[in-house]
Amino acid sequence: MRRTHKAARYAFLLLAVMAALRFFPHAPILDNQPWSRAVHASGGELLRLSLAADEQYRIWTPIEQISPQLVEAVLLYEDRSFYWHPGLNPYSLARSAFASATGPRLQGGSTLTMQLARRLYGIDSRRVPGKLLQIAAAVWLELRYSKTAILEAYLNLAPYGGNIEGIGAASLIYFSKPPRQLSLPEAIALAVIPQNPRQRLIKNASGTAMAETRNRLWQRWVKKHPAAASLAADQRLHLQSLPRTALPFLAPHLTDLLLHTSAESNQSAPTTTIRTSIDLRLQSTLERVLREYIQRRAGSGITNASALLLDTQDMG
Repeated sequence: MRRTHKAARYAFLLLAVMAALRFFPHAPILDNQPWSRAVHASGGELLRLSLAADEQYRIWTPIEQISPQLVEAVLLYEDRSFYWHPGLNPYSLARSAFASATGPRLQGGSTLTMQLARRLYGIDSRRVPGKLLQIAAAVWLELRYSKTAILEAYLNLAPYGGNIEGIGAASLIYFSKPPRQLSLPEAIALAVIPQNPRQRLIKNASGTAMAETRNRLWQRWVKKHPAAASLAADQRLHLQSLPRTALPFLAPHLTDLLLHTSAESNQSAPTTTIRTSIDLRLQSTLERVLREYIQRRAGSGITNASALLLDTQDMG
């Protein structure tokens, strides 16, 4: 009986410490992370995407602004027991260790929280000491932060090839749209990249390892959502996995000014979207008219010109 009471006291103390860690005030997970800044036209079109201070394309995106299908696809592919484990999954780690020891290549068994810990703290987990440190860091994150906060941080820090990090930048660069507007095939395509970011999205990638990985995730999705079977079969045939294309560099004078005047002290704050009153269609028309004017007047020594077009109703 005395041992039972002692064990109960220890259990209560442990729960109290865990509760204190969770509810004690602490900074957001990515509090000191530098971010890119995206400048948009009035219609939402991207005018310019700047690099973060560490030369990465990384746009802070709250989880509420990410397609639920993308979130579900990431969990389905990366960590199906995410909401149930304390930061590590012993079964997955044991299976990974056995497969790596007996198979032709290494196989990962990291949870999503462990992957976040590795990127957040720069942990080299290729050897046992590093793996143990990664596990400890993941448990530490789980004790301090909610599952939603951990998932949000992972989605903003996951690698998407080259110097692209986070779903916000990946969605803009690969599909020219914010992550809340991703279609199901696009969400599936992006969900598998962080496990092999070097392959990224490959145009007409049928037969490649990345395409095979996407197909396996399709099968998992359809098994969980049978109603999507016909949609998946139809859209998968037409999904063109896009290569990384040149980012837009539009209205350069305005975007330079806006990026320059943005307070440098706020570089690490999650306020990374700048919206302008620029009508991109009118902007393109006005630039064309000015170019033609300069060409016509080149004989008079005119080599440059500027114009300002205002909406008299709202002075935009």
